[in-house]
Amino acid sequence: WFRWAGNDRLIVSLSQLGSLWGEEIRFTRLFVYDLTTRSFTFVGKKDMGVIGDDVLFVDPDGQFVLLAMQRTMLDWPSVWRFPLDGTGEKTGKQIQPPKRYVWDWYADNKGVVRLGVEFLDSGNLRIHYRKAEADPYRVIATIDRNKDPDKGIWQMMRIVTESDEGYVIEKGENGYYALRKFNYVSGEAGETVFAQPDRDIEGAWIDEDNKLIGAWWSDDIDRVHWFDPDLKTLQARLDKALKGQQVWIGSRARNRSRMLVWAGREDDPGAWYIYTGATRRLDILFADKPGLDPAQMATPRAVRFNARDGVGLNGYLTLPVGRDPRNLPLIILPHGGPYGVRDKLDFDAEVQFLANRGYAVLQVNYRGSGGYGEGFEKLGDGQIGRKMQDDLDDAMDWAVAQGHADPARVCVVGSSYGGYAALWAVIRNPERYRCAASFAGVTDWNAHKLSKPTWGAQ
Repeated sequence: WFRWAGNDRLIVSLSQLGSLWGEEIRFTRLFVYDLTTRSFTFVGKKDMGVIGDDVLFVDPDGQFVLLAMQRTMLDWPSVWRFPLDGTGEKTGKQIQPPKRYVWDWYADNKGVVRLGVEFLDSGNLRIHYRKAEADPYRVIATIDRNKDPDKGIWQMMRIVTESDEGYVIEKGENGYYALRKFNYVSGEAGETVFAQPDRDIEGAWIDEDNKLIGAWWSDDIDRVHWFDPDLKTLQARLDKALKGQQVWIGSRARNRSRMLVWAGREDDPGAWYIYTGATRRLDILFADKPGLDPAQMATPRAVRFNARDGVGLNGYLTLPVGRDPRNLPLIILPHGGPYGVRDKLDFDAEVQFLANRGYAVLQVNYRGSGGYGEGFEKLGDGQIGRKMQDDLDDAMDWAVAQGHADPARVCVVGSSYGGYAALWAVIRNPERYRCAASFAGVTDWNAHKLSKPTWGAQ
């Protein structure tokens, strides 16, 4: 990954596979590229742990970064301040010594390390917090991850200097994730700032002064709510100018003189534009996958149906272009995860490829998928290979009943958990499916070392 550090420098993370105690593992390291001198230099220490790009804070003027790292493989992480002028390895300074079992550190918007997360042997988490750099740390909360695995503190938005107030995304009383105020002294969430009645809030933007700018969620497509009136107005103008497309306002200059804007659809990979506020001009920066012929792109559509036990399921059906939409060979394409992940109505190159070859493609947000609230996700507890698999079978039956699919020509294709579901589909119900294709599918749950106690896999 890479990001700006001031106007003249980029910090860049590079990774490389290596070996540690006989195991293959990916090491990361941080570098800085100076656009003025065109120099590319290392940021960190020559000897350090596996993770070398855990950046907690980037100076807005590009003078330094705060980097959490292990000094050796046997140390707990400490926090170091490294200048970005190419002298970092020699002049870097430790500003936060390691604490036993504290693996995660957080800094506020001015670069003061304010919070540490201690991972206890019991599996619980202990939160260490201070209001200011001169204050001692104190434990503000202990979280039992078995009783409360989704505690909203793990989706903290921002810590603001000299303030104990912030924001988190946490489950509300209705079981859906909402944006709420958060007090770091009490360790408790406060009033709900923004929520949707039947969808999870997925993220929010907050500026350097702790001002809430916007929040987003997804129904079938990504949606954004702007608290900032100027961005709300701009969004409406862009939606009108790029009518019929999904429009997303991305990176913004600090003075908002220029912004990156993306526009695309479920049948169009889209393009990035530069928006110049002073002239209200939208100039194309680049098109994604410009070689694709729009006439050959299929248009997915949202579908709804009930599973055999009455649970409502959402999915996306893509029919091939130029073919009779009846009695087609069908590919069921379950997503990976499985928990907390979902498919959306967006451009998917794999779906388009399969549809281009004449297949109908059905993506199913089976029970356990994310975005639909706690209740729907918990319906998947203990149901891998069972009711989660039933949902895929029921999706096939729905497509056949609609007349789109030939029941004698159905295949399940997937990767990761989707690969497991594909393999298990033809093992559990060989009479239903002609084939299965698995990429990186899980075939041994015990060897996979998953920690969720309610997996219940076959």
